[in-house]
Amino acid sequence: MNLREAEKHLAEVGRIQARKELRESRENAGLNQLDLSKLSRVKQSNINRIESGKQGITPRTFAKL
Repeated sequence: MNLREAEKHLAEVGRIQARKELRESRENAGLNQLDLSKLSRVKQSNINRIESGKQGITPRTFAKL
């Protein structure tokens, strides 16, 4: 997903729903947070905070994930 698509998706579904989609997609792909971190180059701690709702997700980060 590119940055423009990520911005549009976040605007359409909202950040809370996007957070849920992120977790579901990761789990459906059989990845844990560390695996996703290595693939996306987003820190595992950031993925954890995003999925738990302690940190917002930016379009740039959403596009990486």
